[in-house]
Parts: sequence; C-alpha cells; structure tokens
Amino acid sequence: MRFIASFVAPVVAMSLLAAPAMSATITTFTPDNVKAIVAAAGGTKIEQKVIDDVDYVMFDYNGLSYAASTRFCDAGTKKNCAGLMLSIAFQSDSSETLELINTFHQSAPLATAVKLKGNLIAFGRFVLATGGISDVNVAGNLGLLVAAPQLFAKFKGSQVVASNGVGSTVLLSQPGNAVPELKNVKMTDNQLGSLFDDTLAVKPK
Repeated sequence: MRFIASFVAPVVAMSLLAAPAMSATITTFTPDNVKAIVAAAGGTKIEQKVIDDVDYVMFDYNGLSYAASTRFCDAGTKKNCAGLMLSIAFQSDSSETLELINTFHQSAPLATAVKLKGNLIAFGRFVLATGGISDVNVAGNLGLLVAAPQLFAKFKGSQVVASNGVGSTVLLSQPGNAVPELKNVKMTDNQLGSLFDDTLAVKPK
C-alpha cells in the first residue's frame, strides 16, 4: 500500500525512540512493571488508578496523555494478566467518518482507531505477553502507538470526502493537503472503560 510504504520509516523511527536499553522478559503485566517500562521509555506524570476493578497506568509522553490497562487476567482477579492495552485520545470532528477510519485501518493496521461518544477518536495498541515478551518489545509497541496519531493526521490530510450524488460518500486521494492538527484529550474513567469490552474476551492459554 502506498500510504504505509510512505510512512513505514517514521513509524520504525518512533518505535526505536520509545525502546530503551532493557532486557527483562515479561510473562504477565502488573502496574509495577508497566510503570517501570513507561518510565524507562521516557514517560512522565506516571500514576496508577483502578476503574471497574481494572488496573490502569496513566502517563504523559512528549506532552501527550496516555493510558495503559492490564487485561486477560485470571478470572475474577487482577493477577497473571497476559494483556496490556495502550491508548490515547484526541478531539475529533464530523469529517472523521467511519469510512475514513476503516480506510485508515486498511492502510496502516498498526493500531486500532475508534470514534467514541463526545466526538473523541481513540487509538489503541494491544500487547500480549503469552509465552514471554521483552520489555524492549513492549516499549517498541508504545512507540508504534505514539506514531499512530501522526500517521492518521497525515492520512486524513491526504483524503477528501465527496458525495457521489446518491446519498453515500467516496474517499478521493488528494496529496498535498495540510496535515490536520489533533488535540490530545485526557480520557475520563467512563471513556477509558469503553475502550475495551472484555466481557467476551478469553484469556490465551
């Protein structure tokens, strides 16, 4: 795909920037090891909170607000969590249609993009520790999430939504448009909770 080929180098660069020289192997995520990874990767204002019995680590990176939550834990507990959900949100506008977001996913499937209530668009990156994962790898996944909003802004600037005259829309490429600015938003507890519905999730064995 032209879009992903054009921006793969910046994505790799961002992921490398977020990956410090660490060497620990992680088999389960805890607030403590998540905070350690975030701090080593350059995160600031790190705090821990619990929302609906789920552990969250809130932090800033390069002046933007992020959240990480431990997932796929033992049933009815917050122990032996095999998954980590990294997320960030921005104020959106009406031009960010479902079709636009879906097309972005097809072009750059490195992160999830969803539109939430209150005109927010959230980006997420899910990391799985089953079988073991290095903390360098986790930090690299954070780097991919850091790059995602920039890729989306560039993608949005390259698209124009036009009516086809029969009530639906099509996306047309229009290179050279100015890159739209995205305003970072610190998500509320309810917004954080809506990012991941684990009622149907099955913990990997």
